[in-house]
Amino acid sequence: MAIYSTKLFPVRTRIIGERDDLTEVLIESLGKANEFLEEGDIIVVASKVVSLVEGRVRKPLEVKVSRKATELGKKFNVTPELMQLILNESDFVVGGASGFALAVRNGFPCVNACIDAANAPEGSFILPPANADESAYHVRKQIMARTGKKVAIVVADSGLLPGRRGTIGVALGFAGLKPSRNYVGKKDLFGRPFSATFQSVVDDIASAAKLLMGEADERIPFVIVRGAPVEFTDERIGIENTLLPFDVCVFMSNIIRKKKSFQAVHRK
Repeated sequence: MAIYSTKLFPVRTRIIGERDDLTEVLIESLGKANEFLEEGDIIVVASKVVSLVEGRVRKPLEVKVSRKATELGKKFNVTPELMQLILNESDFVVGGASGFALAVRNGFPCVNACIDAANAPEGSFILPPANADESAYHVRKQIMARTGKKVAIVVADSGLLPGRRGTIGVALGFAGLKPSRNYVGKKDLFGRPFSATFQSVVDDIASAAKLLMGEADERIPFVIVRGAPVEFTDERIGIENTLLPFDVCVFMSNIIRKKKSFQAVHRK
């Protein structure tokens, strides 16, 4: 197997506003740093700036709160307005802990349905992109048109691993690359074939980039990944193709059982 020399370049920008053009901000910021995009670069974009320029910002006063949101908000110590947004954005809510609700959004478990107030305009919530794959496709198309370079895009957010302290990077959407690598049938060091292993390429890339992006006031919404061992493609694959069926996923199968138990208790 080839040995790759992969490099990551953080791109520091000004504070991005709701009316900004992400492609313009990226190219402008790269120019100030005397950096340029190269053929085959992967551009990791923080999901919050994607949401911001797409108008996915909500103020509590704009939210019409239901009785269910009020009840669940009290149960999980979440404001009724945030709880309503979580319900609006998620497939279903499984449960939660004080200050947080565990939701499943687009088939993927996430805290508060990927909604956050951190780094949002004052007194507002930032929702996740409505369709992060479409967002990635749009940004990729614009960047290639402006630069003439064939690139890939990963829209990254902060996520959690069960039982682990701290956040990691997860991909909400992508465009221009194959999202996973299939190891089924390949052999390990001792000649034993893998029977179920896939490598989530887009999540590995997202997590590597989030290490540089940080979580606070770093102002690094873009990270350029260069020389990564990925397979590029113009095929529109979609994040849904990275998901396991619930019944064969060790986490989701248990989450679904928890959901049924939660619903049964909540109906009483």
